[in-house]
Amino acid sequence: GHGISNRLIAASSSTSCLGNGEQMGEGWSDYIGLMLTQRPGDTGAQRRGVGTYLEFQPNDGSGIRPAPYSTSFAVNDYTYQDVISGAGGTGARALSIPHGVGFVWSSAMWDMTWNLIAAHGFSPDIYNAEGTAGNQIALNLYATGLKLTACTPGFVSGRDGILAADRLLYPDPARPGEGMHYASIWRAFAGRGVGEGASQGSTATPNDGTASFVLPGGVATETTADGGVASLTVAGPNPFVVATTMALSVDRTQDVRVEVLDLLGRSVAVLHDGPVASGAAVAVRVSAVGLPSGVYVVRAAGESFTVSERVTVVR
Repeated sequence: GHGISNRLIAASSSTSCLGNGEQMGEGWSDYIGLMLTQRPGDTGAQRRGVGTYLEFQPNDGSGIRPAPYSTSFAVNDYTYQDVISGAGGTGARALSIPHGVGFVWSSAMWDMTWNLIAAHGFSPDIYNAEGTAGNQIALNLYATGLKLTACTPGFVSGRDGILAADRLLYPDPARPGEGMHYASIWRAFAGRGVGEGASQGSTATPNDGTASFVLPGGVATETTADGGVASLTVAGPNPFVVATTMALSVDRTQDVRVEVLDLLGRSVAVLHDGPVASGAAVAVRVSAVGLPSGVYVVRAAGESFTVSERVTVVR
C-alpha cells in the first residue's frame, strides 16, 4: 500500500510528498488492503478490522485502529473533527500521527466505496479497470485520485483529488465540469466532516483545520450502503427565527440519530435517537432556542447511511 501511494501521489516517484503531519498514507494503505479482501456478500455496515491478528482478535475486531472500518456510525463514528481535535493528543478520542489520521481518511474512502457499490453493484474482478461495478470505479478513483492530489496533502486536497479523478475518468455530460459520481463522493466526505467549506489549514499539522458536514446544493438524497434510499429535506422555513421542520424518510426500518452540528462539527442538539420506520416521512422539529444566529448542519446517521442538510437561524 505504501508503495502505491508513495509512487503515485502527485504523479511523483518521490516519497517526500508524504512526510507532512496531515498526510493520509496510512489510510491509503488500509484502503487498498480492505478493497483487495472484499468478498461477494459483504456489506458496508459489517466490521472490518485491520491487523486483528496482532491483537489476537477475530477478523471483525478493532485491530490496530481506533475502531473497525464500517459505514455504520454505531461502529465507527470518527470524523475529520476528531483529527482536528485529537490528532497527537491523549484521551479516549485521541488519534495517533500518522496511523490514526490515516484511519479517518480511509473511513471516508470506505463510505464512498459503499455508496458506489450501492449504486453500481460489486464485481470480484478487481483488476478490470474498464469495469462498471462500484468497487471497480472506486479503485479507479483511488489510483487516479492519488495522481491528482497535491504533494504534502491534507484531507481537503485528498478529497479534491478524488473529485478531479471522477471528472477526468467519468465526465457527466449532463453536468459539465462534474463527474458521474459527484454525489456519492460528496456524501461520503461530508458525512465524515470533509464537506463543502472544510479547510485543512496548514497540512504540516492535522490540528488547524475546520470540519464541515455541509453538502453542496442539490446533493440531499442518499443511496444507502444496502442499496436503499434515505432522504432528509427542509420542509419548513429556512432561514428561520423560531423553528423549522425536517422531513426524514428511509426505505427500511432502522435506528437513526439526528443531530444539529455547528460548522466546526460540534453537536449542539440531538433531535432524534432511535428507530425510524420505513414508509412515510417523519417530521423532525429543529428549534432555534439556544442557538445563536448562523448556519448549522442537521445530520441524520443511520445504520447504512449518513445524510445532511444546511439550515440557517436568524434573529
